[in-house]
Amino acid sequence: MSVIKKDTAILRNFINGEWVNSKSVQVLYVLNPATNELLTMVPQLPDSIMC
Repeated sequence: MSVIKKDTAILRNFINGEWVNSKSVQVLYVLNPATNELLTMVPQLPDSIMC
């Protein structure tokens, strides 16, 4: 079971030398594998930005 803390931040993406917010509301959860504690959330980027 994952532990979600209230103060867990959603990180921004570093694209072309700039920190940018994602327009997507979907995130990837980054968990501590030893405890399943949620460390942070990373926005998913659309394929059009990744290419």
